[in-house]
Amino acid sequence: MRELPSINNKIGRYIKNKKWIIPYFLKKDTAFFPSIIYLVVNSSCNLHCKMCDVGQQQKGTQFYQNMVASREEIPLGQLKKLIDEVKHFKPIIAITSTEPLLYHDLMDFVRYVVGSGLEIQITTNGYLLQEFAEEIVNLGVNVISVSIDGPSEVHNEIRGRNDSYERAIKGIQRITEHKKKTGKNFPEIRMNYSISNFNYKSLTDFFKGIKELEIESISVSHLNFVTNEMAREHNKEFGSGFPATPSSISSVNLAGIDIDDLYNQIREIKATCQRCTFTPELTRDQLKIFYREPEVFLKKHTCCRIPWNAAQIFANGDVGVSTRCFHIKFGNIYDEKFSNIWNGEKMRNFRNQLLRSGAFPACSRCCGVF
Repeated sequence: MRELPSINNKIGRYIKNKKWIIPYFLKKDTAFFPSIIYLVVNSSCNLHCKMCDVGQQQKGTQFYQNMVASREEIPLGQLKKLIDEVKHFKPIIAITSTEPLLYHDLMDFVRYVVGSGLEIQITTNGYLLQEFAEEIVNLGVNVISVSIDGPSEVHNEIRGRNDSYERAIKGIQRITEHKKKTGKNFPEIRMNYSISNFNYKSLTDFFKGIKELEIESISVSHLNFVTNEMAREHNKEFGSGFPATPSSISSVNLAGIDIDDLYNQIREIKATCQRCTFTPELTRDQLKIFYREPEVFLKKHTCCRIPWNAAQIFANGDVGVSTRCFHIKFGNIYDEKFSNIWNGEKMRNFRNQLLRSGAFPACSRCCGVF
């Protein structure tokens, strides 16, 4: 692979501070090194979320197949080896699903990443956050993102544990307290909220309940999903190369979302909350299309940028597109260097197909096309 570290670092800084807008990438099947590497360090979770294929044990879906890997976790030694290889191009290391706080070597890995001069982010459901709060602050984690999907009763019902909301909030508060005690500015605390028929009525109540929390930002996301019809249409043309399955939809009722009610709540929150963003930003008419006609793209079929900008590594070492994308494997970090996989033949072929197609039928409700 031809390395362009100085150019890559400049682009990487631009991506971190601005947007993922790199037209040059979208003209070639090769890419500069990724600005961010998403790591699934284990295949375990302690909650049973209603909108999650893992929580609902939907074993035939692409999301479940990506997340519940043949190896239950990546050994610490392999993770350190990865960091040693990639640290020269300064990617953000983002530890995401399933539930990273269940990974017993997580804090040792955080220490190694920080010691290697890299930025590290952790996304968690917050159930164990109290236990790790002080160490997260002391070690210098840059960002902690906590997923909460409503006020206490609503969130706990969605997540399948009757104390999950309370434990997550206490974890956030403990981080805030320890930051003040130690005089540290990090981690930046973010909150994620995923809209579904289970919680759309509770948006404004949720924001009222957390207004006293010291959180830097709140991201409210419309659900990322693939319906049966979307998968069927996709597989007619692309099923032989990278088949799609329904995903994140088994217990969700899209028709149960009152569009006008949701839109009015969004308007109210936007008018009063400066730290909140909605992904994607949708008008009332676009909301109707999003939830009632999910096979319809809301934007022109521009090429998904993710395979040029971000890397995804799963708990068995496979390098894929992203957790909710197709269950495909470009290579495995146990078998070859990450740099060889990143611009290897399989990944370049996938990028080429994206360049030709723009976006696939199964991608119409993926955040990568917005």
